[in-house]
Amino acid sequence: MRVFFLYMALTLFMMSPAACAASDLRETTDCPIAKPFEPGYRIQNTADMQSIIYPMQGYKLSRIQILSSEKADIKIIWTPVEKFWGEQSANVSVSENTTLCVLTDSFPVHTPAKQIEIRTKQKIEGLKVFFSDVPWDYEGECQAKALCPVFLRTMNQCKTRPDATACHGFIEYLHNLTSRNQCRREFDTGPVPAIWLCDGITNENDILGDAMHLLKSLKFKKAIDFYESSEFRGVLDGEYAEEYDGL
Repeated sequence: MRVFFLYMALTLFMMSPAACAASDLRETTDCPIAKPFEPGYRIQNTADMQSIIYPMQGYKLSRIQILSSEKADIKIIWTPVEKFWGEQSANVSVSENTTLCVLTDSFPVHTPAKQIEIRTKQKIEGLKVFFSDVPWDYEGECQAKALCPVFLRTMNQCKTRPDATACHGFIEYLHNLTSRNQCRREFDTGPVPAIWLCDGITNENDILGDAMHLLKSLKFKKAIDFYESSEFRGVLDGEYAEEYDGL
């Protein structure tokens, strides 16, 4: 029991404002945010800094999008609803006339925010800031959730009768699943091929490997052409890329 209380005390200290040094947020290519949230804000000025303060009212952040008319070094200060977590901050740099999207995983994930402060020495009027609670895809545009279960069925049909007629659906769905379309898993920082999500969606193992081996074994022209295409090679990485022996 004593060890437990010591652990809790250390945990609370590490999450206290005094223990939370500024860190750098990870950038993401998922930009601009598809359905941004733009809360009301107030501007606060000091002698050498300007701040935009957004009351978040318990909003759960996943990404922040920042547009700037000039180069700006920005500190993002996150205040949680629950004081238990402690205020935390992170640093980002935005280039002139660019849009930057960052993941908020430096903050306690899925923990509601009381307010977000954007602090900078640059002109505050040149900044536009949006927020999103969507963790990994343009809502509705990642095809994996809809297509992976159907793809698994067509792949099993093709295994049973590996000819051009029975395997037509398998190749068509495989083609659709090579698209990235902003698909990503929780740990991805950029879009990945939709087929990479199929294992998690269908609770199966190694769907991409099964698809590669089946496609390679098919002897009709459409299958051979697709296996040798740059489109299909683009979904292979790691051991699959090493094993692949197309053109």
